[in-house]
Amino acid sequence: MSVFLDREETVPTPALAPQTHVRRSFIWRVSVIAGLGGILYGYDMGVIAATLVFVRKTFMLSTRLEEVVVSVVLIGVMSGALAGDITDRIGRRATLLWGPAVRMSLFIAVGFLILQQVTGINAILYYGPRIFSLAGIASNKNAIFATLLVAATNVLATVIALVLVDRVGRKPLLYAGVGGMTASLLMLAYSFHNQSSFVAAPGIVATVCLMVYITCFAFSMGPIAWILVSEVFPLQVRGRGVAVASLASGAANFIVSLTFLSLIKAAGSSTAFVIYAGFCALTMLFVRFVVPETKGRELESISTEANAIAQ
Repeated sequence: MSVFLDREETVPTPALAPQTHVRRSFIWRVSVIAGLGGILYGYDMGVIAATLVFVRKTFMLSTRLEEVVVSVVLIGVMSGALAGDITDRIGRRATLLWGPAVRMSLFIAVGFLILQQVTGINAILYYGPRIFSLAGIASNKNAIFATLLVAATNVLATVIALVLVDRVGRKPLLYAGVGGMTASLLMLAYSFHNQSSFVAAPGIVATVCLMVYITCFAFSMGPIAWILVSEVFPLQVRGRGVAVASLASGAANFIVSLTFLSLIKAAGSSTAFVIYAGFCALTMLFVRFVVPETKGRELESISTEANAIAQ
């Protein structure tokens, strides 16, 4: 295994360009370190969803306090995003160049990560058992099991992005994924509005709709948002740019998590999911007119395109 990881391989480059040697062991180490963050974050979300059922009953939390318990965790996420500034100051000693290209890159990255959150993904993951309870699944055990199915679907569907993102491209996957998210949220909203129109039990309909939604998210907005964020910034300010975008994502996540139950209480479950579907539709427009296709392109050429758009 060590022989396989330590060998060097030649990456083909355009004619007249020098050949680049890539050490596979380094790529594996970086990938594992980056992946650990995602694993821990996903684990935290699963723990929140499962334990919230019992925390609410044990401490007799009101709707507002339940939202606070969930969203307060995200303050740590936002503070951790500030590490990007330290990376640029200490690790790379970059000079800040906040020109038009960087501002456009920032608009793309921040805008897309905010849209990723306001489509409702983490609200559904955090409050999954509550959603299934509203859909008629009375047993806490069954509601948590349905949430587990949705979370497992999230993990498995990410493989689709791993296989297709560099073959098909970012934007085609986003069109397919966000379109599916929109349709599944509208169907979920309709199932809450008119439960008697379905032959299957409302809980089953909700489970299917959320599994379709999470599948579409997992092969599109979930991974591609973070790929895009790492690609659109010039190298000199990439660390700080990613940090700002991550901070915006955490802030949007905080707001959605803090208002989800209140939104359902004020507007109803059906209207709440229609609102999230509306944000999905807005995301489609953002992808169409703002997000660049970065498949197969050198990183610096992407920021050059952002500069051209900004001017």
